[in-house]
Amino acid sequence: MIKISQNVEQWECDYKDCRATCCRRSNPLTIFDVKTIAQRRGLDWSEFADFDDDKVRLFLKTGNNGCIFLDDDCKCSIYGFKPLVCRLLPFEISGVVQADEPILHLKPIDECPGYGSGPKLDEDFMWQVERDATLYLHENQKLCREFRDEDRDIEALLG
Repeated sequence: MIKISQNVEQWECDYKDCRATCCRRSNPLTIFDVKTIAQRRGLDWSEFADFDDDKVRLFLKTGNNGCIFLDDDCKCSIYGFKPLVCRLLPFEISGVVQADEPILHLKPIDECPGYGSGPKLDEDFMWQVERDATLYLHENQKLCREFRDEDRDIEALLG
């Protein structure tokens, strides 16, 4: 289940104005994200991702200016196959509750200068956000399950 804390009626990404604020943090990744990026960029997963054993989460590495795939002009060099969490914009994950029916909480990224401006977000846009959030939730569960099944060996899981 996906819960959105606050509706966003209008949003337009202006990454040049904010210098890609949303790309300045270490965003979570899914197994699918990691495998796709590794394959498309010809990289080993450890070159662009970190793994937290305690939280059983993969995270995108950051450099001095944020995401390592962000170029000097604040353009995403993996935009065509960007991670699921990046597709959730203008929302960010504010929490995940593991229960009989897991719940993913989303909230708007308040500091985004495009929040509240630009075109209206229509039903198709929100459907895509909910679809990608649901996929992220399922992929997150898959990571936990497969990590446990592989005897906590992330190399075996991603190799």
